Amino acid sequence: MSWASSSFSPIAIGIVTCTSNDRHRCDHAKRHVALVQAQLRTWAADALHYGATIVVASDAPWPEEAGPLPAEVHYIWFPVPSPRALRLGFQRHASREGVFRPESNRTRQMLAHALAVLPSSVRFFVKIDDDAYLRLHRLAPLLRLIDPARHVYLGSVRTSWGRLDPVNGDREPHEQNNTKSDHVLEYAMGGAGYVLTRPLAEQLASRVQECTLYNGEDKDLAVCLRSCQGIEAVNFPGFWYGPPETAPPQQRDAMVAFHKLNGAAEMELVHRRYGMHAECARVDAGGDLI
Repeated sequence: MSWASSSFSPIAIGIVTCTSNDRHRCDHAKRHVALVQAQLRTWAADALHYGATIVVASDAPWPEEAGPLPAEVHYIWFPVPSPRALRLGFQRHASREGVFRPESNRTRQMLAHALAVLPSSVRFFVKIDDDAYLRLHRLAPLLRLIDPARHVYLGSVRTSWGRLDPVNGDREPHEQNNTKSDHVLEYAMGGAGYVLTRPLAEQLASRVQECTLYNGEDKDLAVCLRSCQGIEAVNFPGFWYGPPETAPPQQRDAMVAFHKLNGAAEMELVHRRYGMHAECARVDAGGDLI
């Protein structure tokens, strides 16, 4: 693969968020907007500067009061189906996996949109949550070792035992298929991010309409990937499930992403300590601040 060491141009990063004021569809729209803004001031600003593509996928238009997004950012939104037809997420007294979480459908649509509108020079697709910090300067060297013509699925792999919860969005609640299927599923955790090469993303997009929609965006994608041919799943624990302080000290500076950041202030603190520039030189080999 030939791309300049200073260029991230073969990489597209999709940030999944929500901006709807409907509390049944989005748990706290202002918080999510603030997180996306913090990402665009920190790691995403560096990613754009060095040629990466940023796509923000939501369930509602970007709020006017939040101010304009950078012109280079692709903002797309997909309406959530009517509450009468889906068991929507964030309902009181219901487990998060027991109701429909719109992220599953949004990630599917974002991937299809990115494949349709982005140039063929984009060879890697990264999905990440809005409360995650992506260290693209750590991820890019890893991607340079991967043949982008292969069908690679890269992320921090988890194993799920239990039942998958299907959702039929085109049916009334009493017509829903509520039969949960027992499974043992290996999947790349979605919050901190995972990567699909373009050939695998294209194969997935061609099959996604045939796949049952499940709760849990990362599990939903992993189930659909089972139908793809020639898939190479690569476990890379560097997509860390929590903030830096939850990672082993000697491994923190090797991580490619951190997750579950509480807000804009924490996003900016992580940027100062672990970003491409700023105070990176003050982090020793063990990941601790000097």
